[in-house]
Amino acid sequence: MANTFWPNMKMLGFIITVFCSPNFCTAQVIDDFSDDDFSLNPEWLGAIDNFRINNTLQLQLNAEGAGNSFLATISQFQENCEWQFWIKLGFSPSANNNCRIYLVSDNSNLTDENINGYFLQFGEAGSNDAIELFRQNGNEIYSVCRSPDGIISGSFEFRIKVTRNENGLWELFTDRSGDYLFTLEASGADQEITFSEYFGFYCKYTASNSQKFYFDDVYIGAQIIDETAPELLSLEVIQANQIELKFSEPLASESIQNLENFSVNHGVGNPILVQVNESLQILNLFFSSSFEENRSYHLSLQNIQDFSRNTIGSCDI
Repeated sequence: MANTFWPNMKMLGFIITVFCSPNFCTAQVIDDFSDDDFSLNPEWLGAIDNFRINNTLQLQLNAEGAGNSFLATISQFQENCEWQFWIKLGFSPSANNNCRIYLVSDNSNLTDENINGYFLQFGEAGSNDAIELFRQNGNEIYSVCRSPDGIISGSFEFRIKVTRNENGLWELFTDRSGDYLFTLEASGADQEITFSEYFGFYCKYTASNSQKFYFDDVYIGAQIIDETAPELLSLEVIQANQIELKFSEPLASESIQNLENFSVNHGVGNPILVQVNESLQILNLFFSSSFEENRSYHLSLQNIQDFSRNTIGSCDI
């Protein structure tokens, strides 16, 4: 990919063409709670009186006093399955205030100890709170994978994605931006359970947190395949030997750490350093040579990929 720029220290325009064809699969369960209804499309079972649809059309726990409450809906389990949902806990989770999201369950009563399935745990004793995926066989619980410690040590708001392929590989992703820009947090293999009847939310809470659990945007079905390549949104000359690139989505670390994937003509060559921000979307390239003002340069990009290994397409300018 080649991009022309002029080093006049101002934001510069560019044209880039990317061809893509995203593939969205039909879901078995979709619910954004905008219908303000627990009984249809889909039907939710459980402690319905302890939940409500709030003014922003989110599912919210609305209990009185301490206790535990759940909602469950019928959900099939299949190979190459994906689960997505939005979750917010308005407190620091703990052993007494936490949430389980049952991705797979053979029992609609999520308070029953006799469950065979998989669940995500949000909250634990101590300060190392992570998001952890467990397999449950009745009273026995096994860890499948766990995110970095401390990821939910305080109140939080995440979009979560979990995938499982035909080989039993589970992958846990989080989106903290709200733009469906998912980051892989953990992965693990487990094929012990291959059947499910229900998906659901289980909340354990003290009286002070009995209305601080929020959920939304449930999707359960075939994996949504990302076939959209990242897009270069802007190129700006910061100083005589530095340019800043902004991309439409996070980039795979290995593709942007390779200095040979970036090159400027007129003898400038490859950068000597690439600095990346936390979102993996903004890159600062530093070169050993300085750009001459009012001279046209071409920046070539190659093998720049997102986490789904979609590569930026080529274009002529």
